Amino acid sequence: GLYLAQMTAKGIHGWMNTAYFDDGPRWEKRYLPSHPLATTFTTERNSKLTDDLLVHLKPYVKEDDELLCFQSLATVHYLTHTRPYLYNPWPWTYDASNMELKFKKAESGHRQLPVVVREKSSLPAWYLYDADWNNAKAAETYTHHNRKIMLINQFLQKHHYRLAWENEVFQIWLPQNSRRERAD
Repeated sequence: GLYLAQMTAKGIHGWMNTAYFDDGPRWEKRYLPSHPLATTFTTERNSKLTDDLLVHLKPYVKEDDELLCFQSLATVHYLTHTRPYLYNPWPWTYDASNMELKFKKAESGHRQLPVVVREKSSLPAWYLYDADWNNAKAAETYTHHNRKIMLINQFLQKHHYRLAWENEVFQIWLPQNSRRERAD
């Protein structure tokens, strides 16, 4: 009796306070990003963060471009109609050795370098800043892999990327010689 009641209460609490990678009460999730393809309600803050990224990304990418979203922003590919530069919209799912191989394959297989979107967060909370998001010497965890951080940083340095825009949880990086320029 008591155990079942406790488990039921936990289940109801969990259902009311989480949605796939979007913690917090469901009644706060009543906002859609301002995009015609957006169909998932989220909090007002997360909707604004998504809108902010999409507005600033739009001048740099067009449909069918390759885009490198590091580490796990498959929705951005969907909303922008872009293709994943590393052949997977969730590069986080690669182990470090596989990610290194995918970088080499992409660098030799694609004709141009991609725009890069980086998360300044840790999975699964893409909307919360993580102080170790770019720390290649942090404690290794299920969601933080130092070698992957080293790989993305090496890629950005090797190809002379420059930071074009950032907010509290995202960055947009462009290759130094990119013809993609913001039309302000």
